[in-house]
Amino acid sequence: MSDSFMGGKTYLVFDNRGEDIVNSDPNLITLANTYKFNVGKTDAENTVTWSMAYAAINRVNIFLDELEGAKATAGEKYEQYKAEVKFVRAFAYYYLNNLYATPYVINPDAKSVPLRLTPEKNGEHNALKRATVKEVYEQILSDLENISALPVKAKADEPTVTRATQAAANMLKMRVYMSMNNANQQLAF
Repeated sequence: MSDSFMGGKTYLVFDNRGEDIVNSDPNLITLANTYKFNVGKTDAENTVTWSMAYAAINRVNIFLDELEGAKATAGEKYEQYKAEVKFVRAFAYYYLNNLYATPYVINPDAKSVPLRLTPEKNGEHNALKRATVKEVYEQILSDLENISALPVKAKADEPTVTRATQAAANMLKMRVYMSMNNANQQLAF
């Protein structure tokens, strides 16, 4: 299995928490602790999900920081690039918030994961406090504010490129609103 964020174990971790799964072989390979909603900070089950999600988030933060200095080079694509990488950060935080926190509808002020919004280049700022579930969802929605800068659909001449699109961003926003028990929120289509 790949050691990447969404190309590896993360989908299995998420699926294993679903009500349509019965984990009949309780061992670490079958994600038994995930199935029982009992993953501790020393469990190896989800280390790839955690570390690769934060690696993706940090890459986004570094890219955003560097993009500011390359505005002229990015030209008319500047807003699109910015929106695309913010989608990646929002996507990572959505999964982290749903895997490692109490659901919003139970307690929006429950502790969730740390919000890393600036680039980490030297390891000095790794002791971040945990944000609340509500704060993480608010950051996700903030990262998805500029949906109009995203392409409507991926271009056919980029067969090996995966791009965030307006539909994908709206899907992620809808998932956040559903998690917040606010499924009636209007989306920009």
